[in-house]
Amino acid sequence: MKKLIIVVMLLTTHGYSIGQVDSHALAKCAAIQQNDKRLECFDQLASLKSEPERENKITSVAEKPTDGSTSTIATATVTSTASRQPLSINTDTFGKENSVLQELKKQETSITATVVKVTYGAYKKFTVTLDNGQRWKQSDSRRLRLKPNDTVIINRAALNSFLLKKQNSNSTRRVKRVD
Repeated sequence: MKKLIIVVMLLTTHGYSIGQVDSHALAKCAAIQQNDKRLECFDQLASLKSEPERENKITSVAEKPTDGSTSTIATATVTSTASRQPLSINTDTFGKENSVLQELKKQETSITATVVKVTYGAYKKFTVTLDNGQRWKQSDSRRLRLKPNDTVIINRAALNSFLLKKQNSNSTRRVKRVD
């Protein structure tokens, strides 16, 4: 049993000893001030330490019991494949990242619509149908009284979320688009 534990420990820790990186080389790369050259140095270190394929094989470990017979404890094969795939670059938008971001900022950040229908579900959370056909469901737990023909404003908020408020009111409720 002890030898089985030793074999398992050897199999799990062997990969760590192969992938060790020289700390002096890491410190040398970290000391480089220019971002591009520092990244290139780290990339070179990574490519030197990666092996495309390695196979470690332990065929058998034998233990001699007290009765004189031998028995096989473990047979294991460890194969690790670390192949590097080149990054795919979208050549249509390469170099245009800032213009794409500016186009996204130009999009509408809010809409104004009239409430056609209001339904209240569990915990008094509302689902609103607007005159433009959109449906929005409340996702927070605070109450807001809405009636048909109320004018609401839905603003884009952080992390792709939306806030609904009545016109001429400062109170907002977090909503999610249903359809």
